[in-house]
This record gives sequence, structure tokens and C-alpha cells, in this order.
Amino acid sequence: MYHQFVIRVPEREVVRAHLVSRGIGCFTHLGYSSEAFPAEAAAGDGLALPIYPELTSDQQQHVIDSLAECVA
Repeated sequence: MYHQFVIRVPEREVVRAHLVSRGIGCFTHLGYSSEAFPAEAAAGDGLALPIYPELTSDQQQHVIDSLAECVA
């Protein structure tokens, strides 16, 4: 079972801040540096979105809509 879905986006911090402002946690608070990942490129533009069995369809749509607002 999984609990997050990792995407790569340009301007990661802008997208992260937008999602957090919409109440969507993105796990960046863990403080991992780019050296903790096999590829620095993935660390620089990767963003972990929440996904878990209890996430309702409405909550899923909220994540999708919020992401689309920022990257579309």
C-alpha cells in the first residue's frame, strides 16, 4: 500500500506553497536535502502528493484542482 504520489514539476516551491495554502500537505517539512536522493534532479523538482485509501473522491478532486490551478 502507498501513501503518497510523487510528481515532478517546474518551480517546485511555488507549487508546494500553493498546495499547502489549499490545505494539501506535501511532506517537504521532513527536511531531506538533495543529497539524500539518488538523483539530484528528482529532488529539485519532485513533490510528494498525499494519496491513501481513506482519501475521498472529493479530496482527490481537491488535490487535482489545486494542482491544476498552479501548473496549468
